[in-house]
Amino acid sequence: MIRSIGKIVIAVTLLFVWLPVVDAGDIKIVDKAKLDAYWNLEVGGKPRELAMIEIDGRMKQGPVGCINVGFVIDSNGSPTRLRLLKVAIDPQGKHHQDETMLASIMSQSLSDFHYRPTKDNVQKQEVFTTYPIVYLDAKWAVKLDAAQKLRLNSLMLATCEITDLASWVAEHGVREAVIVPAPSAEQIAAALGDGK
Repeated sequence: MIRSIGKIVIAVTLLFVWLPVVDAGDIKIVDKAKLDAYWNLEVGGKPRELAMIEIDGRMKQGPVGCINVGFVIDSNGSPTRLRLLKVAIDPQGKHHQDETMLASIMSQSLSDFHYRPTKDNVQKQEVFTTYPIVYLDAKWAVKLDAAQKLRLNSLMLATCEITDLASWVAEHGVREAVIVPAPSAEQIAAALGDGK
């Protein structure tokens, strides 16, 4: 089971081999929590409240998952050189997805991202940072109210978050994603509050 998931993640990574690999010596590594010292995120002109994306009818083996994407913010404020760093899957293997879907989630989630340099970053320094993304089946999402989505988002993000990016890159690199267990069905039901 883990072997097949590893092959999926390797295949996802191979989709992005044409992108230059991030070299920590060339680009400053900045944790997501400290990014506002360099760049401010705008999505359609407004900051994004939930790091969540709904997928229409493509999630055949589970309603929810989470990935953490690493990328470089270039001097124009655009996310470039996307890398899948972390994937949270169901411990029973119910939530793993194929490489095409994960690649789609990565590109779709960041496609409307644009960053503004802060007043302290007038030289528009490029940085390598991350953005965790919760994805869920749209058919399942319609059953959830806003409060449930917020609780689910928090639960999943806790699984996908990378709090010390420099240490993460030093330990794991950026060529292959690390697989971690997602919250169990029981934990998800508890977060939703009513077992949906």
